Amino acid sequence: MKFVLPLLFLSFSYLISSMAFGLELGSGLAAVDNMGDRAQPAAVVRVGWTKELFSQAFYLGQDFGPVSERQAMLTFGANSDIGGLKFLNVRYGAVAFMQKTSIYDNESSKNQPNPPAPIHDTNYNLGGFLGVAAFQEFGRFKLELNWDSHIYTLPNQAIILIPSARRQTMGLTIGVTI
Repeated sequence: MKFVLPLLFLSFSYLISSMAFGLELGSGLAAVDNMGDRAQPAAVVRVGWTKELFSQAFYLGQDFGPVSERQAMLTFGANSDIGGLKFLNVRYGAVAFMQKTSIYDNESSKNQPNPPAPIHDTNYNLGGFLGVAAFQEFGRFKLELNWDSHIYTLPNQAIILIPSARRQTMGLTIGVTI
């Protein structure tokens, strides 16, 4: 189940890109704020289907002693020009998925005759995002700096859409149009 979001991202991106003209592929680094006091580094992959439509996938993780935490975020969105500024876009999307997996593996209990199995906790969240992006195109290449704010619901409260989590991402990607 932990490969659901990457597979969904790749298959949906391939389906849309096969219909698109001027597909843009890019990757880079990002910093993701997890509602704490510091941001975590993340890897980001970007697929631009058209000049207006895009998808992005973020992957990040960290370890706290016996606890490992991994997150995958997948967004589908659109760009819109801001007035007459040709290098700045507003970005928005009503679809943003997040998968967060926490694993507790107590190392001290591994020497016991019957050690307990690691505890896995996986949550799937749905939300939306809004942000801005500054970009510069160099022929077929595109350098982009973006800042997006994602709002997610709690998994058990998704029906009543109570905002429960936010993630802010700052990303720097370089892409090429193929």
